[in-house]
Amino acid sequence: FGKVRGSWTQVGNAGGIGANYGLASYSIDANQFNGIPTGSMSIPVVNYNLTPYNVTEKEIGLEIRMFKNRLHADLALYEKRMDKQIYGVQISNLSGTGSISDNVGSRKYFGFESLIEYDPIVTKNFTWTTSWNNTWQSSKVLSLGVDESGNPITMVQTANWWANGGANTFMGMSYDVIGQREGQIFVGTYMRDANGNKLVQNNGKLVSTYNNANAPKEGNNGNGMFGFGSGNPKQLGGWNNTFTYKKLSASIFLAYRFGGKVISSTNLNLTRQGYSKLSLVGRVDENGNPMVNADGSTNMNLVVDGVYAYDGTHKDPVTGATVSHKAGDKNESVVTDLQGFYTDYRSLQIGDPFVYSTDYVKIRNISFSYNLTNAVSKVDFLKFVKGITLTASVRNLATLYKVIPNVDPEQISTTGDNGYEGGALPVTRNYSFGINVRF
Repeated sequence: FGKVRGSWTQVGNAGGIGANYGLASYSIDANQFNGIPTGSMSIPVVNYNLTPYNVTEKEIGLEIRMFKNRLHADLALYEKRMDKQIYGVQISNLSGTGSISDNVGSRKYFGFESLIEYDPIVTKNFTWTTSWNNTWQSSKVLSLGVDESGNPITMVQTANWWANGGANTFMGMSYDVIGQREGQIFVGTYMRDANGNKLVQNNGKLVSTYNNANAPKEGNNGNGMFGFGSGNPKQLGGWNNTFTYKKLSASIFLAYRFGGKVISSTNLNLTRQGYSKLSLVGRVDENGNPMVNADGSTNMNLVVDGVYAYDGTHKDPVTGATVSHKAGDKNESVVTDLQGFYTDYRSLQIGDPFVYSTDYVKIRNISFSYNLTNAVSKVDFLKFVKGITLTASVRNLATLYKVIPNVDPEQISTTGDNGYEGGALPVTRNYSFGINVRF
């Protein structure tokens, strides 16, 4: 059979505006003034025209079963739109506050979901069933309101992992940007010349776009950070295969995710502390052996492949003499303070080496089961047992493919937004054995 379905729904949501919105609050302070209790009072600026935001969702789907139910497919196309989203809108400081809540935001989500299941082999004793489910999803920010002058706001910060993230966040920010997928990762990058060469200081160290007045204007968030992509994946899914031979059944399930980006604080801190592969550059030779001087002491030196950003002087790497150079000349300065060089990645907010794809393919689960019901039914004193099955399984067996090193891409610890990995432990591998008895 085959059937087509469709739906349209619209609901409202308070958007975080609670029942006490607009009420004045006060508190009694612990300290007194000349024996007199003191306190403080907060009277918010209230928008009495504020309304719940709207969520409108449309979906059309198709479900079919064919070839004596050996093929089953369920397909769905959806669009979800959120209008009148509540954001803090900037207003004059004369009001006593910098912003007021208003219905100004709008965005939409859209995607395609599919489930296809097929039985390639069906015999008296053996059956093979394969199924694939996949979700392709995306989003688009449509509106973020206007500023004090009435001009459209093009981007709004949603997370600050650099300045306000706390002890376990070290780099970057998250923004919603008009016309793009939500959750865009912004971080500083290498300052480059017109030919794409990295710019370096006179001492050979890097120059960042972060807080740099000379950084390119296009795509700049205002403090020298640029977008590296969305932290939200585009595709999620899995492939399951089940094999049944008489009373024995076995299944294997592969899971995958593609299309998201993440800033990895694990790899950043491994580099800052000298434990990552990146931090070996300048410390080991081409064969991976530690570089040493003739007297056996450690020899650490690094020459960045780039050009000088400014006119100045540097030490000749051969003679040691001080020589002059012009901006744009090939860099010859030798960096010997490699600890400081790699530590600078955080203060410079250069995120290029630490932004990774979160793509992965995993063996999510393998399981086995054996039905002993027939064997047990032949034993007289076990006639009261109606069924018995032995089971064994292992979950999170292996990662077949990933891009990000030293981190399990599935276990991304964030500060509330996709896009930041905060040093979480990997998911555990679990083994289970069981017996199911029916009476």
